[in-house]
Formats: sequence, structure tokens, C-alpha cells
Amino acid sequence: MLDLNNQNMCTAKCPCDAAAYANGYANTPESNFTFQGRTKNASPSNGAAPITLAAAGVTPVKTFADCVNGPIKSSTDQQKFSSYIGYLQFMKPFENQSSCSGWCTPALFWFTKEIGTMPTKACIKAIGASAGSGFAIPGFITIVASLIMLVIWLFQYCLWCEKKEPQWGN
Repeated sequence: MLDLNNQNMCTAKCPCDAAAYANGYANTPESNFTFQGRTKNASPSNGAAPITLAAAGVTPVKTFADCVNGPIKSSTDQQKFSSYIGYLQFMKPFENQSSCSGWCTPALFWFTKEIGTMPTKACIKAIGASAGSGFAIPGFITIVASLIMLVIWLFQYCLWCEKKEPQWGN
């Protein structure tokens, strides 16, 4: 989804609102756009995909969710589209509560929020915090149970070892 966001948002496929883009990205350095071959330049010389803003009379895309529900929906199959929607629903609370976007790397554009600001942090810490320490006790129990089963298997295996019968000196 990160690639889909970075490759389609603010392109000819999903042109961005000029005012919102100017608010959030005007002072962003060019180095932030190098991910997935994007550039801020209107006419790139290196073959990178330029930022495309909506022309007069063209309805701009305000969020990546709008892009998914519009142009991307019409060019993808239903199964992929359903997984895109599921991901967007998963990311929405994290973007709203933790101001993060993407798992390990922040996306170039928000998934569900308008483009008035640029995401600066990934959601991996927020996702870990939402899971909390609730998995520590079940994890500990699983490790202890595994060790007990290993010991039981070792004792059971010893029962199958061949024992030599004692020889009596007859």
C-alpha cells in the first residue's frame, strides 16, 4: 500500500488540490520525494514521476482514500480493492490518534487524512503500543508449555531406546 500511495497520489491519475498541497508540501525538501522515484519538479529530467496538481475544472483528490475509491477502484480487481479498503480502515485510527502513516516507513502522503500536512513518522511504535503488553503472559505460558513438552518427549524417547538384557554367567 505504501508503494501504491507513493506512486499514485498527486499524479495525473489522482491530481492533488493545489492549495492543500502548497500548505503541506511547499517547504518540504526534494530529498523527501526520492522514495519510489518521485520528484517535486514539474518537469523532471531524471525520469521521476512529477507531482501533478489539479487543473482548473478538474476535481482534485484530497486523500489517498479518495484516490483508491475513484481511479484505482476502476483499474483493479475486486479482491485487491477489498484488501486496499481493509488496509485503509486499519490505518485510519492510527493516522488520527498517533499522526503516523505507513508501517515501518512513513508514506509520502496520508492514507486517510487530507494532504494539508506531510506524514513524518511510521506507525510501528503506535501499533506496538496498541497491542500493549497483553501478549507477554500468553507468550510466557507458550514458552513454558513448549519446554515441558520437550522434556516429556525426551523422557518418552528414552523408553524406546534399545535396552540390552543382562547376561548371566551360565
